[in-house]
Formats: sequence, C-alpha cells, structure tokens
Amino acid sequence: MKGVDTIARIRREFFTRGRAIKDIVRDLHVSRNTVRKVIRSGATAFAYEREVQPLPKLGPWRDDLDRMLTTNTGKFARERLTLIRIYEALRDLDPRPIRKALSVVGERMIHELRGLSCLPLELVPAQRKGCAVTRSFSNRITERAVLEEAVSAHATRLGEKLRRDGLGTDQVTVFYHTSEHDRGDPMRSVSTVVSLPEATNDTLTLIKAACLGVAKTWRDQGHLPWRYSKAGIVTTDLLPLEASTRALIGQLDRERSAPLMAALDACNTRFGRGSVVPARAGLTAKRNWATKFEMRTPRYTTSLNEIPYLHASAVTSTEWHPRN
Repeated sequence: MKGVDTIARIRREFFTRGRAIKDIVRDLHVSRNTVRKVIRSGATAFAYEREVQPLPKLGPWRDDLDRMLTTNTGKFARERLTLIRIYEALRDLDPRPIRKALSVVGERMIHELRGLSCLPLELVPAQRKGCAVTRSFSNRITERAVLEEAVSAHATRLGEKLRRDGLGTDQVTVFYHTSEHDRGDPMRSVSTVVSLPEATNDTLTLIKAACLGVAKTWRDQGHLPWRYSKAGIVTTDLLPLEASTRALIGQLDRERSAPLMAALDACNTRFGRGSVVPARAGLTAKRNWATKFEMRTPRYTTSLNEIPYLHASAVTSTEWHPRN
C-alpha cells in the first residue's frame, strides 16, 4: 500500500498536470497497476469517525492537587500536576473570549480538547505557496566569490524542491547578514528581490538570479570587512509550472531545460544528493562554509552511511582428540 504522499503526487501529476501514465510510472518508480488504481479511485474526500476519548474528572481530587502543588513535591510530579490543571482549566473556558484573544486557532484547540474534531484529515496535501532555503555558515564569509557559491548552492536546492512539486517561481528574494552575536564587528543585513521574465524551476536560471542579487547588494568594507554568518533564498506566490503564463519577451527555453534538469535529478536520486551540481555551487566536499552537523543524532533509518557496524572477532575452535 502506497503512502499518502505518493497517492497525492500521482493524482497531482495526472489530474492537475495532465501527464501520461507511463511518465508517472517512470518518475515516481511505481507500477502501472498502482497508478491506474489511484486514478480510478478519484479524488474522493476521506471521511472518518472520531472516537471521543474519556476526559479526566478532577472534581473530587482538585483540592488535593492544589495542596500537592504548593507543597514540596518533586519537579517531575509538580510539572505533571500543573499540566493536568492547565488542561482542565483550558477545556472548561468559554470559546468566544478565547477566539478574541487567540484567534480561531485557540477556539479550535478548546473544541479539540472537548473531543470535537475541527480540522478534517487531508488526504491530498495542499499546494505550497512559498519555499525557502536558508543556512547558517560554519565559518564567517568575507569574500564575494564564496558568498556567491553559497547562494548558488541554496538555489540548486531550491530548484530541486520546486521540480519535485511541479511548481515554478518568477521572483526570488536573496538575503544575507552578519551575526548579532559577533560583538565589536561591523553589522550589515541585506535583502533584495530579483524578478525573472517568467516562472521557472530551472537550477541554472535560479543560480543566475541569486548571483545577480549578490552583485546588486555587495559592498567592500575595506580593512575590516563584514563577516556574514547566514544567507538564504526565499520565494513566494508559487504556481504550477505548466499553468504559468509564458513571457512575450525574454522567454526561457523550457524545452531544453526540462530534459537537462530531469537528468540532473535522476543522477542525484541514484547517487545521492549533491552528487551532480552546477560548478557555480562548488563541490560539496570542499564547502568550508557549509553547516556542520557534528552533534546531530545518527540517522539510522534514513541514511545507509550512518548505520552502525558490528565487528566480531573470529572464534577459534579447539580440536578435541579422544584419549587412547
């Protein structure tokens, strides 16, 4: 049984983008029968019955709980008892004044605590409206060429995300800034918007726009340069690439870009992310500005390279000789 994400992608590719079944099978690595079953099922709403869970009744023990909270109890017990009282107090509040104070989200939370479902389960995820790729640098950046390499790497990742969802963007926001924790160093924060002639998810076009944003805003400081600590690319107003309006002047070559980007994604899917990237983004192994993950918990379930190895020494068997 395929997951919800795979079913949603099949429906989006067939019903929204109008792609052929053989293309969906090739790109999503599923069988033809699976695609046909999902298409025949349609985009029906997923209905479910929610079972109301029993609520805790604290009436007879309310005074005892208050006494235990005020006395010298352990930290864990005190936090647990406090959460129980907060739960009961929030559940019994009137939703109308809560809506004025915490908007409709707070009112929904009260109804959910009472066992009333307010948000139905979505089988098909909604189309994303924006996308961002931002990273803090492991080492401060003071050179323009290194900063352009960093934003080019972010643009490469942005293009992968947009192509995965079949979306495009006609403008990107490039930003970079120094760290407020670097006391005594000059401070600077930069943000600029670069417009494109039409919506695209081509990595090379996004890299060109990102580097143009750096070129427009870069300034040389002199003997004491700015030490930038973070950079990123943000996009908004995303739309399906197939439904976007083509430019009358300066039209991008999508017919040439599509197979090139498909080959790029296929290589990275087979050999690992970052195996094939544009030269402007730099080699993954030589990015001295890349974010470090030295304290991250090993990803045993998602990364083959981080699966622990068990080494066992060979046991030497002793030969037994019977007595004469």
